[in-house]
Amino acid sequence: MSDAPANIRLPKLLLEAEAAALLRRSRGHVKRLRLERKLGYILGRPATIDEKDLEIYVAGAKQRRVLRKQELKARRKARAKGESETFEYVSAGAVAKPFVLLTIAEAAIKFERSARQIRYLCLRGRVPYIVGRPPLIDEADLTEFFEQKRLAALAKIPPAPGTIEFKALQARRAKEKMARRLHAKAVKRRVARILEALKTRGSNR
Repeated sequence: MSDAPANIRLPKLLLEAEAAALLRRSRGHVKRLRLERKLGYILGRPATIDEKDLEIYVAGAKQRRVLRKQELKARRKARAKGESETFEYVSAGAVAKPFVLLTIAEAAIKFERSARQIRYLCLRGRVPYIVGRPPLIDEADLTEFFEQKRLAALAKIPPAPGTIEFKALQARRAKEKMARRLHAKAVKRRVARILEALKTRGSNR
């Protein structure tokens, strides 16, 4: 039996005020989440919240704004507050993980974009966010979006002449060009046979 101490990670417990600071909401808002059973907590005086439970709540609260499959037919008065005819909010299916929540203005400064651009990404469903006043975006989600965009742009840059990648690209293009030529010839032969058959059928009549 090993005498080495077991590496046990104790949960990090937060007070309501600390949880509110991380969620960028008021203490009353956090208390309401607890009482509505939307946020797990440990009963006591004072009540404490496990950091993991906070991460689970944030992951569940992230939403994407997407186009409706069918436009809402209900009249404006019959709709819920903020409900749109053409758009709806769906769960982002996020995984619970450490988070840093930013407002749109803070995200614009952090990623050197305009607030209008960040808002556009949210409203078009490109980046998930937490609906509320103010709307909040996880810094990690924006980082992932801009990184994917950067990699996609790099993939479009052709390789430098003389490199192995350039030679492979040239060979692939030559192969594709040959395949297109062969396909075009095959189509021409097929059309010629069809025309010949029609001509023979017409002469037999």
